[in-house]
Amino acid sequence: MKNRKRIEMTIAIVALMIVSAAYGPAGSAQTVTPRATKVRIDMRDIYGALFVTIAGTEKKVTDQVQQAWIINGGRHVVYSSDKGPVVMRTKVKACIFTTWTRGITSG
Repeated sequence: MKNRKRIEMTIAIVALMIVSAAYGPAGSAQTVTPRATKVRIDMRDIYGALFVTIAGTEKKVTDQVQQAWIINGGRHVVYSSDKGPVVMRTKVKACIFTTWTRGITSG
């Protein structure tokens, strides 16, 4: 059962990575896109607050996170949570934090 949850989370993360790559920032190559350089989770129990460092400034993204990964060269941060836009059978959700809009989206 634990492996099934891990497989479902992996599928969700891959799907979100594909979506994020398809909807990357438009514009010239000279446009500087803010990049995430670090993620930190302040764990309380099985969940914790997610902090993302962008251009040297740490920003709190959400309160309920289990894991987080920087993807697409720092343009996105994917994280697993029990609240957010993507519902899965395991009741765990995968979300994308977009650094240039500083908003949360889903695939």
